Amino acid sequence: MGIISDRDLELLKTSKNVEELKIKDVMNFEPFIVGPSTPIAKVAADMIEKGVGSAIVRAENSTPWGIFTITDALKVIRDHVH
Repeated sequence: MGIISDRDLELLKTSKNVEELKIKDVMNFEPFIVGPSTPIAKVAADMIEKGVGSAIVRAENSTPWGIFTITDALKVIRDHVH
């Protein structure tokens, strides 16, 4: 499992042989993965520390369940901070 971010796609723009690239050439094979019960504040703090823009949420059976992004974090702040 891996992930391709918008940053990864930006790197493609600088490649001379985009037509020859494969997904494995640009994807991150070690994405940031969290469980669905992980507190949002911890996920956000870890995303900042790791310098990543998203976390893959993995269900109990280890299958990907969803993705939590910086935009999702901002929505939480917007909806819960007064």
